[in-house]
Amino acid sequence: MKFYKTVAISDLHIGKSNSPKLVDDVISHFNINVEEFSTATYLVIGGDFFDKLLNMASTMLREAIRLFRFLEEYSCKWNITILWVEGTQSHDYGQVGTLLDIIPKNGSIRYYDTIDIFIDEKRGISTLFIPDNMGTADSIWDMTISCLNRYGLKKVDQAVMHGVFDFQLPEAHDEYNVRLDSSKFLDIVEDYIYIGHHHTRNVKGRIIPTGSFGRYKFGEEEPKGSTITIVNGSTKVIVFIENINADIFMDVKSSLSNEEITEKISKYPDNSSFRFFYNNEDDKYRISTLFDTLPFNVKLVQNDNKVNNIKDDGLYKLKKIDLSDFTPQRFPYHIVDKLKYKLTEDELLFANSLINEEISSDRLT
Repeated sequence: MKFYKTVAISDLHIGKSNSPKLVDDVISHFNINVEEFSTATYLVIGGDFFDKLLNMASTMLREAIRLFRFLEEYSCKWNITILWVEGTQSHDYGQVGTLLDIIPKNGSIRYYDTIDIFIDEKRGISTLFIPDNMGTADSIWDMTISCLNRYGLKKVDQAVMHGVFDFQLPEAHDEYNVRLDSSKFLDIVEDYIYIGHHHTRNVKGRIIPTGSFGRYKFGEEEPKGSTITIVNGSTKVIVFIENINADIFMDVKSSLSNEEITEKISKYPDNSSFRFFYNNEDDKYRISTLFDTLPFNVKLVQNDNKVNNIKDDGLYKLKKIDLSDFTPQRFPYHIVDKLKYKLTEDELLFANSLINEEISSDRLT
């Protein structure tokens, strides 16, 4: 019976100037969740590992190399195969391929910058890779079918992609993004499709837009992190693991008093960023003056009417997951590997009922 487990992350954007602690956050995320991640079969990196072209002398390139080495050593230690796809050319710039050329590696990384298929003969799992910037939606589909024919396949087990599907973005974005037909790809992929590029996580059935690992700008208040999937025969389970250290970019109502603003943002770490849409110059001056005394970043934008995602209490609430007791006993449906976690038959039946159902962060609190 087919069994494999995948950890998926995407859109790290190493080199972004406003995310200096990102590499430490990724390393911490993998170490905190080592009990769950160490039993993975695959680690998917869904593109846009880099944010921009980095020069050899830059601090961020050294940080990227540090993370690259960590992920490789992690995968080697736990016998995990890394499945890595090239992201948007204006972000990755082929730099992942360059790192693979110059840094010693143990062979656990499968990296693709063209449409191709990796067949894991040891495990009997096939993976389709589709990088970004491969052409139009029609030409990408034609190349995909040609690739399947070249390997003598009608379907693959999973796919690792960078781009967007038709349900992710409105048609107005077609000028900038090639929108792929999700129904076509579901027909040729047996299990899960992991797709990076769009920073909002938006799971739809077996398609997992992983979203960005961290927050890099305003409008991304939703929880960020990684995804675990388990395929155990006909049972398919999706679990979201939050990056609890993600930088804060949050909208706050400018109509709140200084005392209310201070009370609501004081629980967040230093250097968190808050945005206010102000209605008048008095509010702009008041808020600007207030933040002169606070260890946070502030962005002031005119017109409060543009805010549509602020809760009634004046602050968008972030959900946090307490991982201190993240155990199979507390979450018996989290993993369906009966031998490792000694699940009862009732627990297995419960897991089987979760086919294609996402277990979101609020299910884990």
